[in-house]
Amino acid sequence: MKNNWLDRPFPFMESSKQKVFSALGFAGFIYAFLLIFQPFQISEVKLNIPIYLLGFFFITFFVALFSAFALPSIFPAYFDVEKWKIRKSILFNSLIMIAIGILNWVYNHSLGSENAVDHSILSFIFITVAVGVFPSAFFILIAEKYLTQRNTTIAQSIEHSIKEPHPAANSALISITTDSEKDKLTIHPDDLVCIKSEGNYVKVFYYDSNHSLKNKLMRNTLTNLTSELSDNEFLKRCHRSYMANFNHVKKVSGNARNYSLHFDHLDFTVPLSRSFPINNPEKVDTL
Repeated sequence: MKNNWLDRPFPFMESSKQKVFSALGFAGFIYAFLLIFQPFQISEVKLNIPIYLLGFFFITFFVALFSAFALPSIFPAYFDVEKWKIRKSILFNSLIMIAIGILNWVYNHSLGSENAVDHSILSFIFITVAVGVFPSAFFILIAEKYLTQRNTTIAQSIEHSIKEPHPAANSALISITTDSEKDKLTIHPDDLVCIKSEGNYVKVFYYDSNHSLKNKLMRNTLTNLTSELSDNEFLKRCHRSYMANFNHVKKVSGNARNYSLHFDHLDFTVPLSRSFPINNPEKVDTL
């Protein structure tokens, strides 16, 4: 069973209520900033200024809501949590602020020049970005900190589950072959550390008879090997590009975006998919 909260496009906003409050906070900051400081000739507006600024508040609020609820459904690939990065957050927030700036200009322009500020559409975009960059940066930093703390805790939970007793490897050797069966690697299952997918090939990391870590590049797919090695309960596909021997995992770490498995003698970490079942990591499905 997969962890639903990790399947959401914004894992730091776990519920609809949190998304609504985030949108309210963003719009509220914009409204309060404009009302208190009245920059960009707002103080010269003939209309009631608090009421005039409510237009900008509602535009910001509803655009933020749309971006949190609708866009992830329209563009699911872009909001894939496996590929979510800070640069995506920056780009996403920049595009949202540009959209808000354009709508702000439309709203202001519809009131007539005698009742609103006289700024071009480019000026409105600049103003919106200049004001919105502060709550956006704050939100990104808070989200990063929140995710890092949460994922570190979850990583510790995964590590505890992984270090529980696992089925012992049987004495039967396993054979990893190429798709044409012209090449074969025969090892004890306990000696297999991990398998990494590299296009139409896989790289197998294993210990030789001297317990030295070796690797072998073979033409095959990780999907085929996942099926072929399914009888070994401690050999599990933990990511779309990796299969790992959970009996060799020494540590699990987490940051704002992902989890990683650490192994002795490997000079890299193995990513752990966000869809990995935390409560029972032995029963991971093929990803």
